[in-house]
Amino acid sequence: INAEYMGLVTAQGSRDYHILLIIADGQVTNELPTIEAIHRASNYPLSIIVVGVGDGPWDQMLEFDDKIHDRKFDNFQFVDYDSATKNAPNPDTAFALKALMEIPHQYNAIKKLGLLGIDPSLTKNKNN
Repeated sequence: INAEYMGLVTAQGSRDYHILLIIADGQVTNELPTIEAIHRASNYPLSIIVVGVGDGPWDQMLEFDDKIHDRKFDNFQFVDYDSATKNAPNPDTAFALKALMEIPHQYNAIKKLGLLGIDPSLTKNKNN
């Protein structure tokens, strides 16, 4: 999760909704910059889904999912792939449900915050 991606998302005044999917195979090594990036990302129409593959450890990701405060909305979802699919009768469906379960809430929050749509500063006054 970095500033360059967030810059690309908002380039040219675009306020389209995006989902950033990150596949991770280990622990975050730069915790503070990652927390700051997740926090800053809540200023944009962006949902972040991190899927942990392998044996982790995933404690830090779970903290990012639940304990980063003062964001405009809960923009981060972590899914441990093995936990989500183990013992599931339909592993693909179980994974999809777990990974996408917060998207409707996030999308509605983004709409309520006015982060979605055309940047008003880029539209011309049609009455002139």
